[in-house]
Amino acid sequence: MVILLCLINAAMWLFYTESALMAMGDRTSVYVIDAEGAAQIRPVKVGLRMPNQIEIVSGLQSGEKVVAEGVQKVRPGAPVKIMTSPPSSAATNTAKRS
Repeated sequence: MVILLCLINAAMWLFYTESALMAMGDRTSVYVIDAEGAAQIRPVKVGLRMPNQIEIVSGLQSGEKVVAEGVQKVRPGAPVKIMTSPPSSAATNTAKRS
């Protein structure tokens, strides 16, 4: 019974890549992409830390888009281009030859 309860709770945990986290003193935050596609700073509370991953225990809702890479280049209110995956080298090579 305890194991089942842990599995149910684990499905609700929010884990993100550690590179998404910004820390200033004892405060931590991430950039969230709003409905207009702009970056907004959101204070968060960090729980568990694992290699290259962090658990966000408060400050975010499931399904919100978080800037995971390049946070040092983002500014509040700046438009953000969402990339689902980096282009593959094969696709890049094909595009260059065309």
